[in-house]
Amino acid sequence: MNPKFALKCLRAFNPGRRTLSGTPVPGHNIIKNTQKKFTQDDGLPVHLKAGSRDRLMYNGCWLAIILMDLWGAKVIIWDASLVPWLATF
Repeated sequence: MNPKFALKCLRAFNPGRRTLSGTPVPGHNIIKNTQKKFTQDDGLPVHLKAGSRDRLMYNGCWLAIILMDLWGAKVIIWDASLVPWLATF
């Protein structure tokens, strides 16, 4: 193998040496604060710890599931009890 080609391949796929600057990336504190909020032992399940938006989404999903179940039961009962000749009216 050509040594120059091997060196080019090595440079292309090797990210090289990185220096540590000592200061964290700009979003580091935001992520740390969010992690602290989610690891607090406040009795809430993790899927409700983000606040009212999570609570709205969680309860909205349950409402949609219950409404779809009721609608499905109504359709099954109505279709099962409907006389075929009555459906033409």
